[in-house]
Amino acid sequence: MLFVQRGRIYWQKTKDEVNVEVREALESHTAQWQEILRLE
Repeated sequence: MLFVQRGRIYWQKTKDEVNVEVREALESHTAQWQEILRLE
């Protein structure tokens, strides 16, 4: 599966690897949004 991250193209061999990347990205974005909402 090909996907783009920060302007680069990565090739992931397994769905599990992709899922880990996506899950980590979502968790980091969620944490950032929680911090932003907490400040408002």
